[in-house]
Amino acid sequence: TRITATQTESYASLFKRNAWDTIIEMYSKSIDWNQLYIFPFSATSDTVLRSFQYKILHHIIPTNKYLFTCKLKNSNLCDFCSSSIETIEQIFWECPITQHLWSQRVNFLNDRGILISLNIMDVCIGTDQCRNQNSCINYALLLMKYYIYTTKLCEMIPVFCVFRNYLHKRINLEKQIALTKNKLGIFYNMWSFIL
Repeated sequence: TRITATQTESYASLFKRNAWDTIIEMYSKSIDWNQLYIFPFSATSDTVLRSFQYKILHHIIPTNKYLFTCKLKNSNLCDFCSSSIETIEQIFWECPITQHLWSQRVNFLNDRGILISLNIMDVCIGTDQCRNQNSCINYALLLMKYYIYTTKLCEMIPVFCVFRNYLHKRINLEKQIALTKNKLGIFYNMWSFIL
């Protein structure tokens, strides 16, 4: 079978990292792609979360836009708000339901002395705003994206208090891992602002 030029361009657009170029240009920010791929590794040892972030960076998370094109969904609209076409950017940032969730997340951090403001780049790609807590902030952002996506798959609406409980369970799991590796001091240093 021969691949046409159009198909080649289509395949290339699926796997190029400059799928984020439009958003990056909006914020006039230079991106260190090597650093972006390191964020999930410095934030967690959970391979599921690392893989999930990798799929986001490569735009290969199945959204309704893609599933509708493949005739696997009846609609390309967002499962949460039903008002916009569901894309990676839409489900994790632009949707009013997830916007409310991120707003609550920012308030939660601000109440604990972590002054942060989030934008689509921070949420989808990772942030380096909080020099002393980058790993735990990126872990929490990554976990929240995973929570949003899993609630979508379960056909539920994400709720912040449920996420907060989920985060605390995951932090307790990280604490148990630190305890077994005799790194409890590092754990407390990293997560003291939430505990």
